[in-house]
Amino acid sequence: MNTYMMIVKMLGGLALFLYGMGIMGDGLKSSSAGALKKALEKVTSNPVKSFFLGLIITAVIQSSTATIVIVVGLIGAGVLSLEQSVGIVMGANVGTTITAQILRLMDVQGSANGASVFDLFTPESLAPLAAIIGIVLIMFIKKGQSKNYGQIAIGFGVLFIGLINMIDAMTPLKESQAFKDIIIRFSENPIFGLIIGTVVTAIVQSSSASVGILQSLTLTGAINFNFAYAYVIGAGLGTCVTIAVVCGIGTKEDAKRVGVIHAVFNILGGGLFLAALEIIRACGGFPEIWSKIVSSGNIADFQTALKLVTAVLLLPFTPMLIKLSKVIIKDPKVDESEAEIALNLRELNQQLLQTPALALEAVRHLLCHMCELSLKNYNSAVSLLFDYNEAKLNKIAEREGLIDRMADATNNYLITLSPRVESERENKSVSHLLQSLTEFERIGDLAQNIADNATKMAEENLSFSSEAKAELVIMTDAVREAIRLSSEAFCNTDFEVAAKVEPLEEVIDDLNEMLRARHIERLKAGKCSVNGGVYFFDLLINLERLRDQCSDVAVYVLGLRDSAILGNEHEYIQNIHSSHEESYESEFAKNSELYIGKLNSLPIIAE
Repeated sequence: MNTYMMIVKMLGGLALFLYGMGIMGDGLKSSSAGALKKALEKVTSNPVKSFFLGLIITAVIQSSTATIVIVVGLIGAGVLSLEQSVGIVMGANVGTTITAQILRLMDVQGSANGASVFDLFTPESLAPLAAIIGIVLIMFIKKGQSKNYGQIAIGFGVLFIGLINMIDAMTPLKESQAFKDIIIRFSENPIFGLIIGTVVTAIVQSSSASVGILQSLTLTGAINFNFAYAYVIGAGLGTCVTIAVVCGIGTKEDAKRVGVIHAVFNILGGGLFLAALEIIRACGGFPEIWSKIVSSGNIADFQTALKLVTAVLLLPFTPMLIKLSKVIIKDPKVDESEAEIALNLRELNQQLLQTPALALEAVRHLLCHMCELSLKNYNSAVSLLFDYNEAKLNKIAEREGLIDRMADATNNYLITLSPRVESERENKSVSHLLQSLTEFERIGDLAQNIADNATKMAEENLSFSSEAKAELVIMTDAVREAIRLSSEAFCNTDFEVAAKVEPLEEVIDDLNEMLRARHIERLKAGKCSVNGGVYFFDLLINLERLRDQCSDVAVYVLGLRDSAILGNEHEYIQNIHSSHEESYESEFAKNSELYIGKLNSLPIIAE
């Protein structure tokens, strides 16, 4: 094999190796996204627990970069804090060594006649076997998670095919004295190994792949410990380049600080190991180890020891690492309104699109902020009816603008996410979020309508009678409770709370009819002006529509439990009203006694 063909075959093998890692990682992320979401929701500020979580996640998805991308996205979504992320980052650095431990299988030697059980664990056997399993799962099983599992198996097979090609391409180097001379020369000064490891990792954008290349080179019999340890340390430094890009583009300050902490972890850990090993060598310690030819397993073990020892040393200093990152990355100076907009819109982090389950959680989290803003605007708008205030009106307009921006961003985000969603459960979540988004945006619009009516009344110097105001207090309290219940049901996916909305909606409907009748009596008696009556009835229309939006949100939540409701929402509402179900009737009676009881105690027209 000439030099040109050797380089082409090696690069082709590297391409397959990287591609296999990619599709295997995608399959692992897809199959475990739900578990990742649950695990990350339970993470605490305890750095040790966070460390093990980061280790496990990275071992599962086979990429520390992917784990840190998820962490950056969740920080942007407000799901994780910087304090929680530090342990995960350290765990990710240890978890990424699992790839090297898998690749040590290249050290496994089959029997001469191919009859040994060990033959099953050689790359030559694992590659086709994994590919066959993957194809069967994807093309013939087609059930549940079989596609994701098949993708994992095929990725595993392609990874080893790439590894075999790299090994075959490098086989002639066993006989190359020139190659051995180059490695010996580089071994004399570990800085060369450090630089090569850093550069190669920065190019392939994966420390696992970079170390995998080194492991494949061990089969030439030319890689000694002095070169290998410096290269592995350099690989840790090289991955900082990729993470710096991930954490630095379009992210909030805490996400950038994650990149700083990752860099500090690798620079400090690598620096300490490099210094310690060089001191030992200078002092004549372990003279036989420096020129010893290493195996793939030796490299895997050294990388694991490097990352694990660094994590053990630095975990107790987590608070100091956080302070250091905040010194390096300072918070920008922005006014309160800009900070609120930035905080909410950054939740929709593009990096989370790679993991749909986590992206959907970020959307749900953002919609909960929309719930809060909509309820605040409703409360402020209602208060304007009784005490008009220009400053409060301006704040309502500011929040409404923010709600609209959040709605547009969320809608576009879900549209971008939809093609990446494959499971039926996640598809249902996308539909649920899109439907709920429309309702929450509409609640904000209706609150703005109430504020606009209050403004027009103030401009025309109109006000409601004391009787009308007392009635409106009862009605607006009932609608407020409906907004609160529907928001709680959505944010917590609470079916019990969701079931409480429809009985309250029916009571609000009765209140609406009663308030109309009572106000007509006041108009007949000349106790209210015609213009004031127009605004009163318009207000009731907006409150009635608010009631409808709350009812829709609650029904969408219940549809997550009972798919028969989806697409038949109006029929479900009609059936539940006529079912006379005990829990429904009990909730209706309670609300009726509370709100209609209060209304009946008020006079229609003051004496």
